[in-house]
Amino acid sequence: MRTQMRTMRQTRRLRPTSGAVRMLSAVACSGLLTVGLVSADAGVATAAPSGPRGDFNGDGYGDVVAASDGGAGRITVLYGEAGGLGGKRTVIDQESPGVPGHNEDGDGFGRALTAADFDGDGYGDLAVGIPHEVTGTTPWAAGSVTILWGGPSGLSGGTSLPTGAPDPEGPYSAVGATLAAADFTGDGHPDLAVGHEGGVRLLKGPFTRAGANGGVTVHRLPQGNEWIDTVRAADVNGDGRADLLAEANPQPEDGSDTSTGIWWFAGAPSGLAEGVMVDGLPESAHFAGGKAFAAGDLDGDGRAELAVGSGGGVTVVYGAAAGPGTGRPTVGLDQNTEGVPGTSEPEDAFGGALAIGDVDGDHFGDLTVGAPGETLGSGQTAVKSAGAVTVLRGSRDGVTAAGAQMFTQDSAGVPGGAESGDRFGAALLLSDTDKDGRADLAVAADGENGTGMVWRLPGSANGLTGTGSEYFGAPTAALRFGRPLEG
Repeated sequence: MRTQMRTMRQTRRLRPTSGAVRMLSAVACSGLLTVGLVSADAGVATAAPSGPRGDFNGDGYGDVVAASDGGAGRITVLYGEAGGLGGKRTVIDQESPGVPGHNEDGDGFGRALTAADFDGDGYGDLAVGIPHEVTGTTPWAAGSVTILWGGPSGLSGGTSLPTGAPDPEGPYSAVGATLAAADFTGDGHPDLAVGHEGGVRLLKGPFTRAGANGGVTVHRLPQGNEWIDTVRAADVNGDGRADLLAEANPQPEDGSDTSTGIWWFAGAPSGLAEGVMVDGLPESAHFAGGKAFAAGDLDGDGRAELAVGSGGGVTVVYGAAAGPGTGRPTVGLDQNTEGVPGTSEPEDAFGGALAIGDVDGDHFGDLTVGAPGETLGSGQTAVKSAGAVTVLRGSRDGVTAAGAQMFTQDSAGVPGGAESGDRFGAALLLSDTDKDGRADLAVAADGENGTGMVWRLPGSANGLTGTGSEYFGAPTAALRFGRPLEG
């Protein structure tokens, strides 16, 4: 998008796409709505403090976790407070007190993150994926998962989780490469979905600080030869149990550039039902890699939508009782859609990051769209890959471009300034960090200053605002600070 073109719109409305769901097995199961509004807590209500699922110290303010590469990997916890973030800030790695393991180059500590009250004490906890960690007596980097425990002082200490028997398909399992936590069984305890090569392991709650859980089941795709690269939890069919959405990609040795795309595993009392491929996605969503997706309720019907970013656009598949795409027609949006700021260009990567949350407090989830490759300006003064974030509002009729907003580092009130290669919008998180009932946006610019930085833009009755926004620098030796974000 070039800044002087922001008022030039092609007359192109939200476009319906053919959307159907191909059933691989009959499923009569269910899911807890991960609303994507302000926050949804998958834990159990207790007498202890309880706020957003990412509230690690129980003060009612959502907290933000920003991971970073470099060396073994580390996470930075920015604690929420009245008016903002970061009054208290903690950096945690495997050399921190009580955290299992040791720092080893390439472990990938924090490569995947998900928050929930795993032990039911009213404080949010954080599951951390370490997909390249060597475990046991073998030299293979099978990967592992650690839970960091919340409490009155925030996250501290941790427990390494048993994730079941080694993968029979091979030693390089990459366990912990992607994580999602929610109550998939409907028993009131959050469960943990752990993605790895060829499938998903479901660790059932409740969890104890000694590492015990309710058992482990392994779920594979019918093809059996694809990696699960990303998982998300949301109640797509509105039956009160969480469902699992999983992105499949071919294994590198296959040499393939296509994949089956996104799969829906409905939640059930026993765990997860057999996978169902989500049809109706554009061809670009079936290319290997290059996808981002998020889930949340954009139309207020109690069922989560699936938003998939690929090929410079975003496809929204609506939730329905029979599964994703079986109700309201699927729609596609890009920067040539009427009302969406900017103009589509191949390098923009519009949809490269996505998040859903209620930024204006109207009880409809809103869709935030990162375009980390966005160019600002043109000609000799063009700022390439400066990055931008667009907000598309939710409504009773679903996602709409009416009232859309766009933010860059040059927007009013946003600290800093846009520079080539900043990649503002590379990762997004919506969480209520100031306890005003509206989601605030955490944005990563993973190229800022060569290390990355994270911004917070507050929510308001009129949507996101640059007023009161703030930014946070990376810890020492960090790379790609803010990828991923969790809270």
